Parts: sequence; structure tokens; C-alpha cells
Amino acid sequence: MAIGADSIMFSQTFLLILPMVLASVRGLEYFSRIPARDYFSRNTISDCIDRFYPPKPDLVDPFPSFGEDPAVSNGFRAYNGEYQHMAAIGWLIRGEIKYYCGGILITTRFLLTAAHCAVAMDGVEPSTVRLGDTDLGSSQYDFSAQQITIKRITRHPLHRLTRNYHDIALIELTEDAKLNEDVCPACLWLESYVPDEAMRIVGFGAKSFAEALSSTLQQGRVTYLPRDSCNEKFVGNRRLPDGLMDSQFCASHASMDTCQGDSGGPIEVQRIDLSDFVHPLVVGVTSFGSPCVNGSTGVYTKVAPYLDWIQRETGETFNYLQCTTRCQMRMYGGNSVVPTSFRAIVHLLTDQTVGSHYNCSGTLIDDRFVLTAASCAISARESPSFVYISDSREVVRIDEIFIHPKFELGNPTNDIALLKLTQYLKSNSSLKPTCLSQDAANELQSFSFIMNTKNRKSQSKIEFKYYSKWMTNNECGERLRLNEICFKNSFPVIPNFCNLEHGGPILDGRSTEVRTIVGIVSRQSTGCDQKLYGTLVQPHMQWIDSVVFRMQKEDMLVFV
Repeated sequence: MAIGADSIMFSQTFLLILPMVLASVRGLEYFSRIPARDYFSRNTISDCIDRFYPPKPDLVDPFPSFGEDPAVSNGFRAYNGEYQHMAAIGWLIRGEIKYYCGGILITTRFLLTAAHCAVAMDGVEPSTVRLGDTDLGSSQYDFSAQQITIKRITRHPLHRLTRNYHDIALIELTEDAKLNEDVCPACLWLESYVPDEAMRIVGFGAKSFAEALSSTLQQGRVTYLPRDSCNEKFVGNRRLPDGLMDSQFCASHASMDTCQGDSGGPIEVQRIDLSDFVHPLVVGVTSFGSPCVNGSTGVYTKVAPYLDWIQRETGETFNYLQCTTRCQMRMYGGNSVVPTSFRAIVHLLTDQTVGSHYNCSGTLIDDRFVLTAASCAISARESPSFVYISDSREVVRIDEIFIHPKFELGNPTNDIALLKLTQYLKSNSSLKPTCLSQDAANELQSFSFIMNTKNRKSQSKIEFKYYSKWMTNNECGERLRLNEICFKNSFPVIPNFCNLEHGGPILDGRSTEVRTIVGIVSRQSTGCDQKLYGTLVQPHMQWIDSVVFRMQKEDMLVFV
């Protein structure tokens, strides 16, 4: 493995919104049919902070700035526990085991490797696998090492030793590996696309071209290289007569690359689950590359296209939920998941059954008004009739729905709506509305937004703090209007583990004392690891005021 001198900064702050214990809120009710005494004295939604949060607190940033991810810099090696799935494949040659390839533990009995690693060396087939050891030249980690005999190696049926295609194989062990803090199977990246973030490479290969293999486990970072650019680097390669296949991809770095002896090892990303545990997701298997010098390129066999074959040969089913429950992993970046108390978010329901919500939320912004996306409040099939407040277990009927007059179904512009409830927030309620941000959105540099688990039995929510200057149209790949927002989301979660709260708030990330809404998440947004689309609130303040206080005047006639 050729190692460069770059270090990569990568750390995020994640907050898990835990459900309150229902037994502790018995009898708790936030809403009443009687308005607060001062409700009709309001004349603008902009008095929110003064009315609900007196005295106005100083806004401070309680979040730390990005820390450094100590993964690769000046040749830092990998140590036990960092790559629990990494294996060294050995050949018993003249009474001594020689490790010439890497492997990836994917179950207790099976490993992935490169098909060309199944060849004989000096007339000897590979015979053993070593797990849990990051220094093959020392006995320092022998206490954690597991040496297991290979039962058989199965190359992919389309692989030919004269070609670099379908370079993937499975190793079956004679006995199960024992799972512990040093040995644990990796997850497989099941998506058809290659992630565009930095990917980790790891192996016992040479540290530079033509050097001896490393006895210590080395790691590096590389990024995806588009296929056209990669094909140019291998023009005329007789082992690639048809150029690169869809089941192959390239990755490179100015000074880091896989090298001789790294074949069969992983190229991976590390993603977290919603308990903040880190899991390696293997995107590909190291296959071959150009000579490992500065600016060289590695070629990798994608794992996802071979999933059916892997499952058939191993007799195992591979999915994200199953792989994250096999053994305990390291905490992500040292960040802890802590409780928070953002309670103004409500679920939209089609009837009074709590299970009838359809992945849409809203935020209480007034004693009786909920702000949400217009695409959540109206659709061809159904519209909400109730809102559900989870910690008090209240279901409150919606009295009237106000869609922005310029909203068009299917068009993200002006995707904003107000829901007028039949009841009012009690004047002494501990639940407070969320205020609307008065600041220009393009001046803000941190945002938070809410995500929910895809497990319908769980009420867990994640609040992700996003440090960024405003996304430009080009960065998000969309042509945005002035009242729209788009983030190129960098939340490093396992794919398909969670959703964005459609209709939920995009919050100013600078304060947790007084939460203020910058925008509303559009239904255009999909998984929480994808792009986030939304509607800015500030351009619609006048319309919000006009609806809230026109309704207030009508209500006042009833109570006078």
C-alpha cells in the first residue's frame, strides 16, 4: 500500500431524539379548546421569541467544530480493531507461510477475495487465512490472531486468468471465525452506484512500487475516478480488451494507492447506524492497477453486481439490517448520541389512528398553527385530518388547511402550507412553538434537520447538524429559485436506514435554546443520505402572517 501525507477532516455531530417514556406523561395534555389570555393581542408571527422565550437568550454555538479524522497521514498504519474484517491469505511454501493476498471476512465462514488470488505459488495453492492480526512479522498481536485452514476457494464462473474481468472469489473456511473486538464480518455496499466520498483502502501490500510486502497493515484514502478517465489510463491493456466493465470501477489519489500484495482486500466506506455505531461497507475488492507511484490508479471489482452469486454460494442473505447486528462495532468518531428535546414537531395523520401517518410532519409555530409542506397537506390520494404529538400522545383535529396560493402539485416552488388546529396550546404548556428565522438564509453556516428511522416500530429520530455555507445551484446540481433550498447531504448513514421528515423543519443550527426554522423539507427529498430539498420560510413571512392573523380575527369574534 503506497501511503501519502494527506489527512482528511471528517466529523459530524449527531443527536438522537429519543421517545419520552409514555408512563411519565400520563395525563399530560398540551392543548385546550380555550385560547391563552394574550392570544388575541398578537399582531405578528415575528414576536415568537419575545412571547414564548422571554427574556431573549444569547444565541451561542454549543457544537464543536470539525475535528480531524486520524485515518491516514504520513503513513499511519492500521491497528487491531480498526479493520476487523481484514484477512491475510497465506501459502505454505517450503515450511513457511507467505502472505501474498488480502481477503474480506463477510460471514463467520466465508471471505471475499480476488479471483486471481486463487492461483498456485511455487506449485502450492493458498491454504490458510489469518484474522485479527495487524503485524504479520511480529508476535505482538498473536493473542488476538486466528489462523484458519481454507476448505475451498470458488472463483466466479466467468473469471478467466488471462483477463481482468469478474475478478472475485469466495473462500470457505474449515471452521467458523470467532467474533470479538478484533474479528467481525464487514457489511456489503448493496447500491449500484459507487459513493462519491473518500473510500478507505487497506492491505499488507508494498508501501511503494517494487518494494517488499509490508508486514504491518496499512491504510489509505482514494476517491472514485470516472470510467472514461480510467479507461484512458489502460488503453492497449491486453487483459482489458473491451475496456472496463460496469462491474469494475477505478479510484485514485495524488499519493495513495493499493499496491502489490493488496489484491483481494477491501475498498470501503464507513457508515453509521442510528445508534452511532460505525460499520464498514465494502464497495469493492482490490483487483489490479497501474504501478503504485504518485498519481497511480487502482481498479476494483464492485461487490453489488455479484450479490446473487455471493448469496447462492454462501447460503446467506446480505442486507444492511442483518449485517449491523452481528457484533458490536466502534463508536463513530468518538461522537456520542445524546438526548435532545425538540418537541414542536408533530406527525400528520389521515385519521385518529396513530399508525396512519404517511411520512409527513409539521412544526408548531403558533398556539394553533402548524407549518408544513404543501405537498404533505394536499395530494391526489389523501390529506391530513389530524396531528399527533408523540410525547403527550395527543391527537388534535385539523380545522382548516391553507395551501400557498402559488403552489402547484409536483412543483417544489412555494411548497408551504399552514394547518389550523381545532384546539389551542395551553398558556402554561411546557411545549413551546418554534420560531421562524429572521436572518437571511444565505448568511447562515450551520443547519439542522430531522430524520426518522425506517423501522415503523421505533419512534427514534436523528437530528443532524450540517456545517456548510449555502449550497450553490451547481453544487446541488439543480436550478433553484430564490425561495428554494438544496443541500448535498453528507450524513454518513448506512443507505436506506432512515428518511427525512417531509414537511419537517430545516433549523438554524446555531442554537438549541431557541430553535428557529429556516426552511421546510420538501417531499422531493428521499433517503436521509441523499439530497435534501426544501422551501425557505423567510420569503413567505408575509403570507404566513396574513393567514394566521386573519384567522385570529375570526376566532376573536367567537370568544368576545
